Amino acid sequence: MKLDCSIIFAIIFTSAISSCIKSPQETLDDINIRLKQDFTESRLDSLSFIVIIPEEGCGGCITIAEDFYNNFSSKDDILFIFTNVLSVKTLLYKITVNDHNTIIDRNNEYISIIPTGKRIYPFILAMRDGQARAMISQSPGGRGFMEVEQYYLKRDI
Repeated sequence: MKLDCSIIFAIIFTSAISSCIKSPQETLDDINIRLKQDFTESRLDSLSFIVIIPEEGCGGCITIAEDFYNNFSSKDDILFIFTNVLSVKTLLYKITVNDHNTIIDRNNEYISIIPTGKRIYPFILAMRDGQARAMISQSPGGRGFMEVEQYYLKRDI
């Protein structure tokens, strides 16, 4: 029995693709491992959100993220990470950095936390009990920052 080469290729290609795609829970597990390596347990316990903002990517989304930063950078329970920054000087022109809760990732280490297909968008990790429990992407038409704003509106009432 002779197999068609295109069928064999399709089987191999499908297997390779499916082995590279992670479930949301697997992605969160990987993120939590990374966060535990980089931050103390007490720091992670104090956070409600981690916002990762790639400076190179979806221009409109990044502008919204920078505006969100300027409005929420005083919140002690949000950690902001600016990654994929081409010019720190340009970034500092657009935002006023709060050194207490802001990391400028000059080595682009945190871009890898964002799932591959979403690395051009700001990425929000909802934290609870020192672990990332949910991932929210702020893409065009996305509601990521609105959800965070709603959290603070409800909490402050």
